[in-house]
Amino acid sequence: MTKRIFIVTGASGKLGMSFIQELQKRGEVIIAFTRKEVEIEGVKIEKADLLNEGEITTAFNEMDLSDSNEIYLIHAVGKFKFEGNAADIIDLDNDGIDDEVYATNVLTLKNTIKALLARCTTQAKIKICAFASVSDKHDIPFWNSYTKSKNIIRGYLKELCRSARMQALVVNVTTVDTGNENDLRPHADKTYWLTPDEIVAKVLPELISLSTYKEIDMIKEKPDFDSNYYLDHEAILKKWKSEMGEE
Repeated sequence: MTKRIFIVTGASGKLGMSFIQELQKRGEVIIAFTRKEVEIEGVKIEKADLLNEGEITTAFNEMDLSDSNEIYLIHAVGKFKFEGNAADIIDLDNDGIDDEVYATNVLTLKNTIKALLARCTTQAKIKICAFASVSDKHDIPFWNSYTKSKNIIRGYLKELCRSARMQALVVNVTTVDTGNENDLRPHADKTYWLTPDEIVAKVLPELISLSTYKEIDMIKEKPDFDSNYYLDHEAILKKWKSEMGEE
């Protein structure tokens, strides 16, 4: 019988918690990572900063993954930053990417996978789920750091999938109704925002049946949505400033 374990990062967030709740209903074994104090009945909680390699290594060293032949990593971590002007970007290493956006998106994933690979058996199949935006293909200047970080993740996961034991799913989403989005855009119309539960319902079957690198798009479009919107940067800026309460 296949023994599988689901590792969910960002467990204190709405998306991570939605995955955990659905996995609990299915009777799956779950290990949850969070920086905050969280208690979830029946779920092993690892309190660790995913930017601290020592903390992650210690957490994985406490896990018994020896008899697991399928390990799922659902990475629900990563900061989005709206970059309306140059002052919004902190780029001390001059790589063209905001340092916090890069660290919370790219380094948290790489650190987690590195620790996982060092701990699990070489026979175990590993399936990874990461999240990005459907707008990444349009290179929107107001979240350039986010898009660049997600493209780095895509390249990294594609490289990992050259190994037969690794599979990866990148889920490209439109706006998701989470605490962070609500804080950032308190005046937005949320009618067509995706809910975490909708994402979970679509993603879990895709992830479990995954056999290679794959990307899927999840879109909840307004009936009158015009894809040329992504090309009109002036309209995007006006809309976002209105939703953020800046005009």
